[in-house]
Amino acid sequence: MKKKIAIPLEEGILCSHFGHCQQFAIIDAEGKEITFETLVTPPPHEPGLLPGWLAEKGVTDVIAGGMGQRAINLFNERKINV
Repeated sequence: MKKKIAIPLEEGILCSHFGHCQQFAIIDAEGKEITFETLVTPPPHEPGLLPGWLAEKGVTDVIAGGMGQRAINLFNERKINV
């Protein structure tokens, strides 16, 4: 199964606050194999923006240290696993 996973980063490590990260690692995976990875800079923080932005990039899953309920709901609406 193919997945596109977004991981919020701050200074190269998992960011504890999803909405205020410096970068996202976007990782393409198929089964247990990573097929591609890249770093992208998110747009300036605006409540509710990142779930749509990541959905436009084709993200299927998000791994995060923490995020608010509104962001979780927006990801759920877009069928993105958190």
